[in-house]
Amino acid sequence: MKKILLLITIAVITLGSCSTEFNPNDEWKETMVVYGLLDQDSDTTWIRVQKCFLGEGNSFDYAHIMDSSVYAPDELVVTITEWYAEERNGVLTKTALTGQVFEFAYKMLTDKPEGEFFAPNQPVYYCRTKGKLYADRIYVLEVKNTKSGNYVTSETSLIGDGIQVKQPLNTFQFKDSRNRSCIVKWTVDYDKRARVFQPVVRFFYLERNKADENETPVLKYVDIEGNVYRNMGNTNLMQGDFSKAEFGALLKEKIGVDESKQRIMVDSVYIFIYAADENMSNYMSVSTPPTGIVQERPIFSNIDGGLGIFASRRTKIKEKKSAPTSPTNDYRKFIESLGLGF
Repeated sequence: MKKILLLITIAVITLGSCSTEFNPNDEWKETMVVYGLLDQDSDTTWIRVQKCFLGEGNSFDYAHIMDSSVYAPDELVVTITEWYAEERNGVLTKTALTGQVFEFAYKMLTDKPEGEFFAPNQPVYYCRTKGKLYADRIYVLEVKNTKSGNYVTSETSLIGDGIQVKQPLNTFQFKDSRNRSCIVKWTVDYDKRARVFQPVVRFFYLERNKADENETPVLKYVDIEGNVYRNMGNTNLMQGDFSKAEFGALLKEKIGVDESKQRIMVDSVYIFIYAADENMSNYMSVSTPPTGIVQERPIFSNIDGGLGIFASRRTKIKEKKSAPTSPTNDYRKFIESLGLGF
């Protein structure tokens, strides 16, 4: 399962618990927590479903107990139904069913990193959707508990076309007036459904063992994530930047120093623009840890009958750009100065 939209995807798959005021004498009420993102460029759509939990003692202890949060494999039916849609007063509105229904299968993943919630196992629901999702339609998620009858639903449209990298035109390098950053500009999707963006540079390099001069170098890469930007002004063109210092620091962190390796720069990079819709933007805004005096944050959810988020993103918008490898180029000199073996 792909990890990007980098920070966004981590926020979706690593779940938060339910926190609400309650009367300990009240009867227990089932509350589903659902997280899912639709991406027409991905091979598979993944939906995470769990339940809120209450109990005596520390809730963080419960979070590490799998049985406190999950449903049995045969307990839920998860589907996404496709609708034709048309724009009415600037809003995409359902008109009629297309007849396409995606039925999700249960799967237990075993590679979740350790964190505040149970690991390494995490139950999810998946369906192959590559080539079957369309930006001019609306998708309705439905999750039903076959034992209790509890039912939740949500809907989303997709992010459309039109997102393109406009700058840099040909070459990625740090070439502003003080040689401190590389400016990246991109257009938004035609219908402006994408509201939050993150540029990412994929840095390629060749690596081999210094001790074996006859060894064939292996092609590797690391992704250098830029900041997250929100299109609050409904503009058609957005801009971000990769500072020279932060780019170098992330390269050092991700590649690491290894005196036994010889590394060779590759003469190109990929620039990705990852995008997500307004629901995901709102979810990220209220999920960011507070830094001021007011510590409580509102809960954002677009799951009817439950909690969570069902939204859309795109993760395959990329442009190939050249990267200087001339020994006299400032970019090349900067990469070599990091002490990573280039």
